[in-house]
Amino acid sequence: MSAEAILGKTTPCGWQVTEKITTKQHSGGTFSTRYLVEDENGSVAFLKAMDLSRAFKENDRITAISNLIREYEFERNILILCKDAKMSKVVTPLSTGIIKIDTAAPPDDEVYFIIFEKADSDFRQAFLENNNF
Repeated sequence: MSAEAILGKTTPCGWQVTEKITTKQHSGGTFSTRYLVEDENGSVAFLKAMDLSRAFKENDRITAISNLIREYEFERNILILCKDAKMSKVVTPLSTGIIKIDTAAPPDDEVYFIIFEKADSDFRQAFLENNNF
């Protein structure tokens, strides 16, 4: 289930996957490939696609896949709880779902994702790169 295959695809909720983010990520979960997405109104958001292909590089693939799935579910569920509680000081998801890859056979034909509002910057990333605030 390579998350690399979704560039140019459209999510079921209408977001077009327009650009892969290639900068190094120092913060957040390790399960994802990161993208920018755009809706029909031109709004830009941030998409994290679960990349199960990383687990296939591990010796214990079953445990690695299980860990990746737990990371994705934890992040998705905690973000939905925050959204439902109307918490204003946390990032909340705009959407979650599955992108189908028509050219792949099961189980490689599904990529799970979370879409967030696009932030101007990532405080955690900036702090890790330069702690001279």
